[in-house]
Amino acid sequence: MSEILVVDFLTGVMVFIRVSAMFVVAPIYNSKNIPVLVRLSLAIIITYIIFFNVGKYPFSDDDFLIKIFLYGAKEVFTGVLM
Repeated sequence: MSEILVVDFLTGVMVFIRVSAMFVVAPIYNSKNIPVLVRLSLAIIITYIIFFNVGKYPFSDDDFLIKIFLYGAKEVFTGVLM
């Protein structure tokens, strides 16, 4: 049961990383006129919507922290490209 919760949490974090990276480089959301709290709230809302539409990441209990960081770097790169 706890493995399912960890996989769901890490999947949500990876989606949030991708959405946040996309917001950092998007010219509309990177403006100084939009407060940070609004951008963060919008990223969390979009993450919540997307989370239920993506498949689970292939995480397991044996994954090392470096592998999770590599997945995160991949998500940042993908978000920046989007």
